[in-house]
Amino acid sequence: MSFDREKLGKSFKKVGVSYHLGRRDYPKKLIGDVIKISGVNKDSLILDVGCGTGKSTIPFAKTGSKIVGIDISDSMLRIAKNLSVKHKNIVYKRVSFEEFISLPNSFDLILMGTAIHWLDPKMVYEKSSKLLRKGGSLALFWEPISSLCKKIRLLGMEEMFIKNCPNYPIIPASVNYPNKRSQEVVKSKLFSSTIIKKYKFIQKYSQEEFISLINTYSWVISLSKKDRDKLILEVKEYFVKKDYIIKFPTEIYLIIAKRK
Repeated sequence: MSFDREKLGKSFKKVGVSYHLGRRDYPKKLIGDVIKISGVNKDSLILDVGCGTGKSTIPFAKTGSKIVGIDISDSMLRIAKNLSVKHKNIVYKRVSFEEFISLPNSFDLILMGTAIHWLDPKMVYEKSSKLLRKGGSLALFWEPISSLCKKIRLLGMEEMFIKNCPNYPIIPASVNYPNKRSQEVVKSKLFSSTIIKKYKFIQKYSQEEFISLINTYSWVISLSKKDRDKLILEVKEYFVKKDYIIKFPTEIYLIIAKRK
């Protein structure tokens, strides 16, 4: 898929409510594994890059660690702040990772949940290495695009998206993105060998939640309002004949590595 990384990344400023309703929480097992492998505790400092509505920030706040969540979306940060009123150890800032400034060797853990694909990998590894303390951890976790597309395919709706969305991704089965991303981290020579984990589970959506979900896909966000409204109308008409809770097999990957 060919896309303007910067333009589409910025377009997420507008989808705060849809994002929080449509995107599911990360698996508790993933959160637990990151905490265990990184060794963070109440004395640690965590940076959550692209924190969005706090779906990764809030679970880690329960460790007692101090957390800085950064994002460029006012609408997402507004939701995150409202949901975090009980967590005095979280500070949110509206700033991009590129422009974020902090003292070197400040953080024990940097989180990037469904965020690194909007950033230049070389910049990510170099800047993360500078911000992390020696032995600090970088954790990347995301649901592959192929898994997102599989949801649409299972509903028999892929042709509808291909017809309406010029940026709809056709992902070759041979592409192994977790291994490719892991190799990037190692090749940077700034981190130790990586740990890769895969989490498989079932996600459930009401039809309203599923429409919110597709409204957060980059290939839908990139449409003009007229074309997006046309697509959503077709999706709603497709659902008229269906009356059930939508269930999908889902997979999320975690890559975690320690700074040398």
